[in-house]
Amino acid sequence: MLIDPAVATELCPRCQNRLMTDEPGEPPWCERCQWNLEAFKPDEHAGWLRRRLERLDHRWGFGLSMALHRSLAGGRATRPGVSKATLLLAAVTGALLALMLLLMAFGFWLIIGYPWPAKILGGLIVLLALLLRPRFGRLKPILADFDEVTRDEAPTLFGLIDRVAAEAGTPRPHRVLFGAEWNAFAATVGLRRTRVLLLGLPYFQCRRPQERVAILGHEMGHLANGDLRTGLLTRPALETFGLLAGLFYPDHGARARDDDLLGIGLVIYLAESALKPVMYLVSYLFFLAHLGTNMIGARQSQRAEYYADELAARVAGSEAVASDLDLDLSGTGMVTVLGARSRAGLGWREGVEQARADGLARLPRRRQLSLRREASVFASHPPTGLRRELIAQGPHHDPCVVLTEAEAERIDAELAGLEKRYRRTIAHSW
Repeated sequence: MLIDPAVATELCPRCQNRLMTDEPGEPPWCERCQWNLEAFKPDEHAGWLRRRLERLDHRWGFGLSMALHRSLAGGRATRPGVSKATLLLAAVTGALLALMLLLMAFGFWLIIGYPWPAKILGGLIVLLALLLRPRFGRLKPILADFDEVTRDEAPTLFGLIDRVAAEAGTPRPHRVLFGAEWNAFAATVGLRRTRVLLLGLPYFQCRRPQERVAILGHEMGHLANGDLRTGLLTRPALETFGLLAGLFYPDHGARARDDDLLGIGLVIYLAESALKPVMYLVSYLFFLAHLGTNMIGARQSQRAEYYADELAARVAGSEAVASDLDLDLSGTGMVTVLGARSRAGLGWREGVEQARADGLARLPRRRQLSLRREASVFASHPPTGLRRELIAQGPHHDPCVVLTEAEAERIDAELAGLEKRYRRTIAHSW
């Protein structure tokens, strides 16, 4: 339920605590009992239907995140196995594959056996069939966009990766890549199932040594945590309908220009305007299917993320994972710090440490607000505040892999060339 800002000075109706009202753009809520924390304001510039779909996604995502967290509270997250969601999504993938083959066969039948009007229709059907093909990610675009680091170039880093993988019981990545992003991810891509670990260099280097171990533990946990979003039989079901929804969603259309002598732009614009109602309908139907399949898989995918956090805690220690998640809560602010310090020719780490100290008092509020801001059935992770709470309240882990300051400095030296180049990249784009 949304509360009118005009009454934001009222006390919480549940516990009589004063409502929080000083977060710009956020409906008031109670920090003590979390009353009204589920309130959500959709994009006010979106259309009527899109706003309601956003509310539906948020309501389902919030309820799912809270229910899953309650079921795991106080215990250890385990690796999800084959579930009803797994079998159902695999069945959807199988149906999509069968439909693709049928459409492909029908399209070629029209192309081969009938005159030109049917051949054109057959070609369109073949194109539609290709849109339904399973997608398993591609290695080539990743290698083109990021910088690969080899074992010979960074032996200390790879030694740390080997130690983390051994303690976590996960496979080692085939490729280790770096970029200038404030982010990190691991994925298995392509039919050959190539394991890729990508680390944003600022994201990795601006962390304390033991937090770096936590990042590696969590990201390599993605290679073995049973996430439905990476499975060969489940990933197509979770992605295909969203892709089709985006393809059919109409843009603003082509506009006729003064130099458009043939009027082609005007014809395209008028044709698209006439088809817009149908395109909107088809797009939203695909989006509803996308929402439904992700709702089926969301619980198991979030459980897999909790398991990746558990692996990280076993390797790096509970305290390192908790502090690492707290830093993630300040992601947007840290990007600002990186840009400003890169432009000024200053070091990243000192600025990040200062920003962490300045934001310490706001951490409890940021943890709570993450439950509201990150609630979605499409979210790649459970809300950060819930992940941090589960680690802090669960069984304590001492670190199995310890990264010393000396080792961290050697890793920094191995990556010094990339750091210098990325500093220029960030400064130029800021």
